[in-house]
Amino acid sequence: MSTDRVLVKWAKKQDAFGISQLYSSAFPEHILVHDHVLDNPEFIAREIEDGKKFYVAAEFNNAIVGAAALAYEPKLRGGEIERVVVDPRFRGNGVCKNLCKVLVGEAHVLDLDFVEAFARGTQRAMQQTFHDLGFRVYGISPRFAVLPEGKIVREQFVHMGRVLKPDSVYAKTDLIGEAQALYGFLGQNQRPQNYWKVRETI
Repeated sequence: MSTDRVLVKWAKKQDAFGISQLYSSAFPEHILVHDHVLDNPEFIAREIEDGKKFYVAAEFNNAIVGAAALAYEPKLRGGEIERVVVDPRFRGNGVCKNLCKVLVGEAHVLDLDFVEAFARGTQRAMQQTFHDLGFRVYGISPRFAVLPEGKIVREQFVHMGRVLKPDSVYAKTDLIGEAQALYGFLGQNQRPQNYWKVRETI
């Protein structure tokens, strides 16, 4: 399906119903959908209004076809991109990357030191999207199982992150050899020269 007319925008309270419906239909395995949280428009509306999370939405013909959120804590100067969802008909066309790119830009605007993400081990495309946006793998969790509504759901997460300020991470001399190798990419995630300020573009 063509994505030429997909608009990425900051989500507003009136988008909460469409976002909740999208989670219900396109991300039913999420534990917070099983718990009837993310498929609750009132919950989404409250999160959009209270400003503790920044939601972006992708819209096509007045319908919500994608969404993602940036949770952040100013005192900790860190954030997490989470709850990324795209209508199956629009996957593989850059919608997910555009949503996450906006949120990485917002992390810069918020002057955060670091932004992380937990990509599911079964979602190679999601892992690749974060990698293409400058995230690096920190670790992979063993598979574990949860029992929402009596149904076994197996999960595995790839822990990824993007350092926005390399000097915010411990000096290599404080790390054991294996950790030093893991953090060997530090310094490569500097803000690009053509960095764009999100608030001026959407």
